[in-house]
Amino acid sequence: ATAAARAGGTVAFISKIGNDSMSDMILKSFKNDGINTDFVYISKTCETGSAFIEVNDITGDNRIVCIAGANATLTKEEM
Repeated sequence: ATAAARAGGTVAFISKIGNDSMSDMILKSFKNDGINTDFVYISKTCETGSAFIEVNDITGDNRIVCIAGANATLTKEEM
């Protein structure tokens, strides 16, 4: 989404984030890049989700560890 917005595309993001310090950073970043955040909802009960990419230095194998957080509570009505 960020790369498309920075390249001049029209971008909207659909997501749910927590009411925490991570969500403040995410919203500020999206808005600075011109991403429409009208469909980014804030959960009152869950923290913002995250993902981590782990890479094995020897084999180059990688995996992505996802923690859904508030995203897991996004409803079809919100989409």
